Amino acid sequence: MKKLYMLIGIIILSFLIFLYIINKSKEYTINYKFNNYEIKESYSKNYYGYFLTVKYDNTEYPIFLQNRYIKKRKLINKIVVNKEKENVCLDIVAINKKNTICSINNILVDVNIMPSDYLEKYYKTYIELKEKIKSYKQITIYNQDSNYLIWNYKGFYRLSKDNIEEIKVLNKDNYKNILSYQTEEYLLFPNYDEEYFFTKLYVYDMKNNVINDVNFTNEISYESSFIGKYKNKVYLLDKKNKEEYEINLKKNTLTKISKEGFGLYFNGKELEKIQISKMINKSQKFVENLTYQYIIDDQNLYLLLNNYKILISKNIKDIVYIENDKVYFLIGDEMFIYKYNGKKQALLKNKEWNFNYNNQIFIFN
Repeated sequence: MKKLYMLIGIIILSFLIFLYIINKSKEYTINYKFNNYEIKESYSKNYYGYFLTVKYDNTEYPIFLQNRYIKKRKLINKIVVNKEKENVCLDIVAINKKNTICSINNILVDVNIMPSDYLEKYYKTYIELKEKIKSYKQITIYNQDSNYLIWNYKGFYRLSKDNIEEIKVLNKDNYKNILSYQTEEYLLFPNYDEEYFFTKLYVYDMKNNVINDVNFTNEISYESSFIGKYKNKVYLLDKKNKEEYEINLKKNTLTKISKEGFGLYFNGKELEKIQISKMINKSQKFVENLTYQYIIDDQNLYLLLNNYKILISKNIKDIVYIENDKVYFLIGDEMFIYKYNGKKQALLKNKEWNFNYNNQIFIFN
């Protein structure tokens, strides 16, 4: 009987291993035709999704589907082309999800960029509507789906989904907030009341609406920069004193980690030992493995998608924050949000942002 149980156990284990092997994600690239359209389809383990390209009228239209790996290949279900002269949009349905990608004069653009009369005819839901919800101080609020922290020189205005409040931190006005760093849950900035150097950091916990003090004996220069985050720790580089510090966000502690001119640098795979002088000279920051890469080029906002450059919006002043497939950005004195394959929306307006906008706005969801 014991041998029988062992045999059954071996069979079950072998079957489970077999299921794991056949369902394990595999990177692949295939080319095929769908209704005379040339399709290139690939799966990326690094990005946990599928890149697809549809060739139409000598222009390649790329889309990305963040989706778990499935064994099926040739994922395109449907393609619809809406064309008027130089304006073209493709509605590409794959894994029963619709993505829209467009071009004007064969230049790749997001559907939000298309002319208003074209949108009126084909994509009415993408027409931008701005409607004021409320105002606070000099800030106009169009959308309150996110939580915002707006720097007000001595602390913040906290505009949450539930209420609006003022958070005072400093005794003296600090206009620039030159040294701050945001993670998904926390905002770090020094005690600007200390004039020439600082011996205290503030860590704002957005989830619990609490500010924690991180005190230390080291005198850190304002000629410093936050160079990145690894797990639950943030890394600060003091360029003047050539030292590197590690801030533990869970314990609210700061530790000097540089030794004999060397510090730590995240190369995209692991922390490695590196010369402090090299990081300073090359202005190096930790490598971020971003699926959606948003950049500004000549005051235009672009999405870099698998070596394709897609125009998202024009007349951009600055990128405020990138969160997965969402990007927050400034046009003049207004902040907007764009989500990949979604609509551009106005969020806030503040006349102060015409003059002072760097490190002034922070978004938490």
